[in-house]
Amino acid sequence: MQKELKGVIPALVTPFDNNLRLSTGALKDLVKGLIEENVGGLYCCGSTGEAFLLSLEERKKTVAAVVEAAQGKVPVVVQVGNVNVDESVELAKFCASNGGVDQISALPPIYYGYKPAEIVNYFQMIMSATDLPMMVYNIPHLSGKSLSSFGEVFEDPRVTGIKHTTSDFYSLHSILEKKPDLKVYFGQDEQALSGLAMGAVGIIGSTYNNMADLFVKLSTLHASGENVKALALQKEINKLITLIIECGVYNSVKFLAGEKFGIDLGSARAPFLPLTSEQKGRLQEASARLYENS
Repeated sequence: MQKELKGVIPALVTPFDNNLRLSTGALKDLVKGLIEENVGGLYCCGSTGEAFLLSLEERKKTVAAVVEAAQGKVPVVVQVGNVNVDESVELAKFCASNGGVDQISALPPIYYGYKPAEIVNYFQMIMSATDLPMMVYNIPHLSGKSLSSFGEVFEDPRVTGIKHTTSDFYSLHSILEKKPDLKVYFGQDEQALSGLAMGAVGIIGSTYNNMADLFVKLSTLHASGENVKALALQKEINKLITLIIECGVYNSVKFLAGEKFGIDLGSARAPFLPLTSEQKGRLQEASARLYENS
């Protein structure tokens, strides 16, 4: 029986050692720490996980490590999308055979100017490789595809959810009118409260690696109708998010999550530039200030 996916769902970073090789030990420690903060699930091999900077074998090892560390305590979702659809299919099959993955996810095919029918074909090829339900990953600012260009995908009963990483709720509502039982997972951390207010059953984000507990608090405030307090918390959180964006999301989140849990998560892979000492100091100060005020 599939576990219900809801609440705060970190889009996991992928830890590397000093030689920028995959560090599954650090990943397992991070997963265990996040579960203790009452997250509702784990999303791996997504944008935050530097999926397109990983080989297929590294993605498989990442999935195996997350599943092992999660121990079935929370649902695990794996983003299998890739430029090469054959690798997406292979990773989807791996997820199905692993036994601990609850859903797969995929963003639409990128780079080439695929036609809507070709995008539909891409998703169908992936879904036909496994019985796992599909969470479509809508992230137009990175994929270059608007929701309308692959809307037909949602007619497939195997699609049960959408990771909606854009504030375009109008296009989302057009999909929901045709498929009202589609579960929405909102993917913009700085607007998490807005996503919940618009009916999202869960929120998936990068900064939940280092602020999961604060977003759990925000979600709880919203659920209890205390939206004035929830909005105040979102505004405080956004002060740190603004700095994280300025310094570079992936390295900043790795650094802050590593500091919080006492784990060396390493740096993001090139061509991302590592944080400077000055940036690390500013991030530490801003994070400490946020937790003091929250």
